[in-house]
Amino acid sequence: MNFIDRLPKSYNELKFTKYLQIINTIPATKPDDYTDDDWNEYVHLTILSILLEASVEAIRACKPTEVIEMIKGITYLNEVPKPSKTKLKTIDISKVTYDQFVTYQKLSSNPFNNFVDILSILLPDTSKEEIQNLSVQEVTDCLKKLNTSLLKSYNSSIISLSLKMLKQTAKRKVMNLFKRPGKKS
Repeated sequence: MNFIDRLPKSYNELKFTKYLQIINTIPATKPDDYTDDDWNEYVHLTILSILLEASVEAIRACKPTEVIEMIKGITYLNEVPKPSKTKLKTIDISKVTYDQFVTYQKLSSNPFNNFVDILSILLPDTSKEEIQNLSVQEVTDCLKKLNTSLLKSYNSSIISLSLKMLKQTAKRKVMNLFKRPGKKS
């Protein structure tokens, strides 16, 4: 059984669902009763087991050189995905409905378990089945695109609000210029 050929070679090949399974399986911190070597072995074998859909015992039965090659094959997981252009059409932030916003807020309390539903709000032209098949790279690019859109919308709102406040201040000052002395408003 050639496990090396079955491994995803990059974030473009790694399905986001598998990535979430890895995140949800491996604790964020090393338990106190593990040595560094035990912990590293656990992490590597667990990741390989998830990616290959094989038991840890099946991976342990491989030759050491094969396991080392498999571990080398997943070193990209130690890096952040590099930005690229996404073809996915994200929602226009300014057109988000109140219902979508409330649903998003509720789902975002547990984003790892609700990612398909969250992305179905953010990617309205993409089916849930398509979302489940997105790669880590596609999800990362989508979220970066949304972040950029959100920042533009936020900056636009700040400018608009600032202009309104400036107009109100100017209007008040002009009105004060024409106010009759001694008359209070």
